[in-house]
Amino acid sequence: MGELSNRSTIHVRIRNFVDWIAPDPNKRGSIKQHRESVKKKVSAKAEDDGLIIHSMPKAGSFAKKTGLRRYKRGSAEQEGQDIDQPFVVEREDSDGNKVEGSKLLDRFDGYVAKAYPNTDRERTKRSIKLKFSSDIYFDIVPVLATNNDEKQAIIQSNGDEVVTSVQKHNSFTRDRTDKSNQVKGRVKFNECVRLLKWWNSHHTSQSAVFSLTDNTKKEVPSFVINLLAAKAYDQRGVVETYPETLFRWFGVLAHLVSKHKAIFFNDFTKSLKEKDLDDSVLWSVVDPVAKDNIVTKKWDNLEISELAGWLEQSRDEMARAIRYDKDGEHAKSLDCLVEIFGNSFKNNCDK
Repeated sequence: MGELSNRSTIHVRIRNFVDWIAPDPNKRGSIKQHRESVKKKVSAKAEDDGLIIHSMPKAGSFAKKTGLRRYKRGSAEQEGQDIDQPFVVEREDSDGNKVEGSKLLDRFDGYVAKAYPNTDRERTKRSIKLKFSSDIYFDIVPVLATNNDEKQAIIQSNGDEVVTSVQKHNSFTRDRTDKSNQVKGRVKFNECVRLLKWWNSHHTSQSAVFSLTDNTKKEVPSFVINLLAAKAYDQRGVVETYPETLFRWFGVLAHLVSKHKAIFFNDFTKSLKEKDLDDSVLWSVVDPVAKDNIVTKKWDNLEISELAGWLEQSRDEMARAIRYDKDGEHAKSLDCLVEIFGNSFKNNCDK
């Protein structure tokens, strides 16, 4: 499939679509200013209540440049960009009392309400989501400090702690993006992550197994998509065109998921081997920063098979799309791409 170029219609269409789903780069400066304001106001309320804020690091898709400016909710498109903002809290307050991690989310819910009384907010398992009218959503994530400035403790709903590192998660993605920048052409790791996030939302909206609109069902978490993208990149890299890169990625991931092959990395855990993983878990996708955090630990065969099916279908549709493009049958090629990314692709792939 080496005949495509960066002038091929199929590549240009995917490139245009990436530009449509990506946040406006000209707005990064104003979003950073908004984030500083949120940090200042919420931390002030926390400190008034006696908490000691250790740090407020950059985090999430905004820091990694993998975010979307719009997303799918069911079959509808909605504007909105999520900004994660951790608040790392010392384990003792200003009076020397122990800070109870299990009550931290309740306390921050109150701080956010006081700081932004007229702004809609929503509570999730680990965060308070602030919904500003500018279609910018801030996820306020309280975590506990550890004895290492680059490690934080996330509080689970049952009160347990999972030690992670915002800084290492950032570098995990940035390092791959920086490496992909060395390859000739437009295709970059972080842009392919954006495409897979949209791809995930499209297939989720049509799934009877996963669902974004039925709260009794799950969706494939963005974290899982990020890790699948990283594994695909590590094994297949990127090439000059989007269709060839995505065909390779869908192919390797379809194989790994259908065969229940473990997804793990040695960026920060050099000694980790597949034999070290819990063999009672059907399919292991391992947090690269915290090897004991198996993010697919509770997945069943139906969910694994559903994801594998999406990947297999997308691999085959991309192969057809590439073949049609080479034959000059661009309408048929477009139909295949719509199967992969949804009708939004058809409406936003040609400038």
